[in-house]
Amino acid sequence: MNVLSRTAVSMAWLTALAACTKPEDARKTDPNLPAIVQAPPIILPSDTARPDTMPEYRDRMEAARPELMREYSVMAAAAVFGDRPMLSSIYSPAVTLRLGDSTHTGRAAATVAVINFFQRSGIVELIRQSDTLNAIDSVYTDSGNYLMVAKRPGAAESHERGRYVAKWRLMPRGPRWSLLSDELTPDPATKKP
Repeated sequence: MNVLSRTAVSMAWLTALAACTKPEDARKTDPNLPAIVQAPPIILPSDTARPDTMPEYRDRMEAARPELMREYSVMAAAAVFGDRPMLSSIYSPAVTLRLGDSTHTGRAAATVAVINFFQRSGIVELIRQSDTLNAIDSVYTDSGNYLMVAKRPGAAESHERGRYVAKWRLMPRGPRWSLLSDELTPDPATKKP
């Protein structure tokens, strides 16, 4: 075997040996190699979020539900009796109200639209039944079914059923709840002509 082929075999062995050498072993033999720093694992906020099944969360939702039902009752009574200041005090300044196919934005526009709608339709009662209540920070999203009862003089009582989705903000002071958005979507089968 000539010198050149011996050198090639030696280089192959050294390359194979270097490839098999663990980094820790290389660090022991060569202190000039850069250090390997292992960073801690990245923790995303969703990894630490507590699930909705936590007892504190369920208790908070159960405590909020009757409060929101009272707010709905006050809203309905204010709309039936045309009490603009009371209805306006429940809405946030930038409230969005959707009644079927019409949308009203802002406290004043929503207040006028609801009172006009109730008076024009002869609505005497609006009952909401909550199905789902969720919260993210101070914003609570409530959804469920509603029943709207209308009674015009000389006409039979009529009912409209549908779904609603409302977003409320829990206020730190002042009125406890402020309505951010409210959407009433009638069931086509019960919608009045």
